[in-house]
Amino acid sequence: MDYSKSYQSVVSCFNAAIDSEHANNNIEAYQKYAEGLSAIGAMLRSDVNLLNQPHVLNRHRQMVEFAKRSTDRLLTLLESFRNDDANFDCADDDSPNNNSQSAYQQLSQFLPKIVTQSPRVPLSIPDEIPGVYSPQLYIEEDNERLTRLYENRLTSLMNPAMKANLKLELERRLAENNALAHKRFEDWEKRRKIIAEECQRIAEEKFDIREKIENGIINESDFTKQTLYAACLQFHREHSWAQEYSCRLVDNIADENHIKKILNFFLQNGSHPLAFMLRKIQEKASNKLSKTRSSQTSYHDNEKKKLDHHFRNIAQDTKEDLFVLTTVMQAIWEPLNNERGQLVIIDVLHHLYFSTTKPYFIQLLRIILNSEEREMAKCMRCYSQNAVPHPTTFNAVVVKLHQLTAMHSPSAMMVLLVEILRCLIGAHSIASSNENSESLSIGVDNLMPKLIELILLSNMSTLYAEISFVENFMPALEALGEEGYAVTLFQSVLSYIFVNSNSVEDEMTIRTDPVAISSSDCESQN
Repeated sequence: MDYSKSYQSVVSCFNAAIDSEHANNNIEAYQKYAEGLSAIGAMLRSDVNLLNQPHVLNRHRQMVEFAKRSTDRLLTLLESFRNDDANFDCADDDSPNNNSQSAYQQLSQFLPKIVTQSPRVPLSIPDEIPGVYSPQLYIEEDNERLTRLYENRLTSLMNPAMKANLKLELERRLAENNALAHKRFEDWEKRRKIIAEECQRIAEEKFDIREKIENGIINESDFTKQTLYAACLQFHREHSWAQEYSCRLVDNIADENHIKKILNFFLQNGSHPLAFMLRKIQEKASNKLSKTRSSQTSYHDNEKKKLDHHFRNIAQDTKEDLFVLTTVMQAIWEPLNNERGQLVIIDVLHHLYFSTTKPYFIQLLRIILNSEEREMAKCMRCYSQNAVPHPTTFNAVVVKLHQLTAMHSPSAMMVLLVEILRCLIGAHSIASSNENSESLSIGVDNLMPKLIELILLSNMSTLYAEISFVENFMPALEALGEEGYAVTLFQSVLSYIFVNSNSVEDEMTIRTDPVAISSSDCESQN
């Protein structure tokens, strides 16, 4: 099987499906996603016996990522078929018709319920790791057992008097159990109240709540951090599995993969306060972003400005929400309270949070950046028509660039952008016999033309939205590093292509001249 052609076919189906969704043609989008999944299935079956080879394993990973994204969109489309009356509604966030409560106010209303509700063990936790159950639950189970036992005895008796006595005995025992359960439940609730108050006090000191109130610098996020941190402390005290996994995290603090695995475990178990908050902020963002669905194919500048304002408000809320989660997680697990630990936590949060929200962000960004996307498509058509020659090394880099659409974590996407630039620098180093070019900052004058050529060759007009997505959500700690440099360079090149689209087309036409190409190669060698 020609992997390159098959991969391009999958990417084309995926992009065509996104375009169909953008045009509000859900039926065609559904067909394209299904067609892409069919092609992925054929590719996965073709070389299943060669999975021990690294390059084959990487292919399958890429295809599985595309399959995940396609499946998520298919489920969303199926849901939309039931609710097909959704109309475009993008009122200002400050409008009185919208919920004026901030994310933190909404979360603060829900989080206290975690402290007061009866704790339970998540279904995915092994049975040998017990949780904390309310005495009421034990009595209810015992009452059910007693009832079944007495019912079996009643069916075997023929004497009405003996049956009546046995029923009275059952009622007496159930009444005793209920009275005992009520007393034990009261004692249990008192102990839980004491624990909750102690956890609230610890959280108050942890985030200097009283001091901030006295100085007049308190804000809603501080109260949310306090409430969430206290809920987590109480949860860990009442659930032995949470304590055990926290100990495993601390004991294996040098193993980054192990840390990520445990953090994923906590954040995906619905009974944990961290998982609860993550789910709430996902729902909040998805609800706001879903308002941008529309049957319109074009927008006026004023509408785009309004959408851009809408996007930036949601993005700011998202960053603040994720910062609250990051801060609380660093407070719970002290060994992660450093720069390395913060990056690990952010990476895990990005993978989980944006797995469901990225498609909505990209859809909105494509509407906002529609003009840029049209100019990019025009330049790409010109490039393709002029058949500009390119190095064969570009093919592998183009495949890497297309992986951006299958990824949902801004952190992981930044790493991929760095890899792409390194590949371009490596190819240029070989051509110029300079094997010491390791830094991304070396040879920017030579790198930018190569990057322009790569982007035009990729036939990926959605790149504006993908790079803008990364730029808006990249971790601040990496903004000044190689990852931030890579994002800035891509953004600069994309801006250059849009502003100078005509000159870029002319330049690509000139580059088809073999004489010009050979002379430029000679100059670079000299």
